[in-house]
Amino acid sequence: MGLVKLQVNVQGDSVLPRDAAINTLYFDVGSVVGGTPDYAALANDMGGIYSSVWQNGGNDNQITVRAYDAEVLKTVGGKTGPPDAVHIRNAGNAPAAGKPREVALCLSYYASVNQPGKRGRIYLPAFAIVASSQMAGRPASDWLIRATQMATAFGNLGGANVEWHLFSPKVRQSFKITNAWCDNEWDTQRSRGLKPTTRDTVTLDG
Repeated sequence: MGLVKLQVNVQGDSVLPRDAAINTLYFDVGSVVGGTPDYAALANDMGGIYSSVWQNGGNDNQITVRAYDAEVLKTVGGKTGPPDAVHIRNAGNAPAAGKPREVALCLSYYASVNQPGKRGRIYLPAFAIVASSQMAGRPASDWLIRATQMATAFGNLGGANVEWHLFSPKVRQSFKITNAWCDNEWDTQRSRGLKPTTRDTVTLDG
């Protein structure tokens, strides 16, 4: 029982770890038979959410979900160990992004009150759902709907004894998420960019 961390990797351009768009989410698991969360089931369900909701049933991108016992994070200096379960969908699939990999929709959320320590966000990768020909100055409304559908699915993950939480490292506590939204503006996650392979230079006369 306790806090579970689910790390979701969506692959684009290659299946190398460096080419993954990573989201990390937390869930509080209440009383369960045997006293141990079903990490494999939670990882599988999360993979299904990304595949069926974010990718609208597509199978273009490999999705890897790692589930960790995160209760230890509530203690000073606590660190998660190896994953307790790993689930992979669409193994080996990593098509070229076809657009800047840094582009994403920001799904924001909070627990009861929208204030520091009780709010968070994840960046849902545009390369997994948006064709280059469809990229415009603002994201289409159906993509915003899909992002909020993700939030609803997170809230329903795992059944009645599982709650979507955010974790605050500052106070080492988790809080149940109550509200979520996504606005009609693209956001960026710079760490998701590809590494440069060429460079053009110029020398200027003084």
